[in-house]
Amino acid sequence: MLLLPFLATGWSCSQQQPWLTRVVDERVVVQVPAELQELAPENLGMPPTARQIMWGAEDAEGMYLVLRQTPGHINNRERYYEGLVKGVLRSAHGELLVHSTFPTRGGNGIELMFKARDPNSGKSVVQYSRSVLVDSCTYSFSFVSRNEQDSTGASGMDSRRRFFESITVTPRMESVVEQ
Repeated sequence: MLLLPFLATGWSCSQQQPWLTRVVDERVVVQVPAELQELAPENLGMPPTARQIMWGAEDAEGMYLVLRQTPGHINNRERYYEGLVKGVLRSAHGELLVHSTFPTRGGNGIELMFKARDPNSGKSVVQYSRSVLVDSCTYSFSFVSRNEQDSTGASGMDSRRRFFESITVTPRMESVVEQ
């Protein structure tokens, strides 16, 4: 008798909703737990620009954000990433904790872990983002945990990893030769 509730609980926990594969554009594909909806950057405290599009999806673990920007032709990937990191930290009033790279078919991207102040509570929270420059577009992916009590960034780690590791980049062939 005691085994039946345990088996039923184990079965329901293993029946997760399948994630959706979504095409951001002809270069980038990502998996998310729910439909991506276009978002207004100003609703998230970001200034709107004509050359950016933002989408978001949510589930019980958190919010998954995808930002596509077209800054124009970039001559130096590393210098561009340095400026991007400074901009992210400045806009989030953040403190960099970890800066690393990850490989893609379009060249290395960067992953950031940083502390920032939550604008609503003023509490220090850990945030994560990945960005990759492909051709003349920058793609940024952020995960924001729903757990407002988590000041370490551990909440939603499995979902964040799944989201980040699902990023697939397919650059134009001539851009691979240029890099």
